Amino acid sequence: MNPWSSPAAPGSGSDSSRVSLECRVSRSSCIYEGKYEAGERDYAEDEAKRLNRAEMERLRRAFGG
Repeated sequence: MNPWSSPAAPGSGSDSSRVSLECRVSRSSCIYEGKYEAGERDYAEDEAKRLNRAEMERLRRAFGG
């Protein structure tokens, strides 16, 4: 089952909750094994870097670093 193929919009109602719970219970069930669309991999990597930088900054502020 591909959790990203849900007809509900992300963050909406029980479908989102169900997917979130499935990911917590079995992370491998949320890993997409299919092919990327053009530019999708680069976007995902850039977004992961951005989120990691934002979290590092948040932690620095929270812990005075």
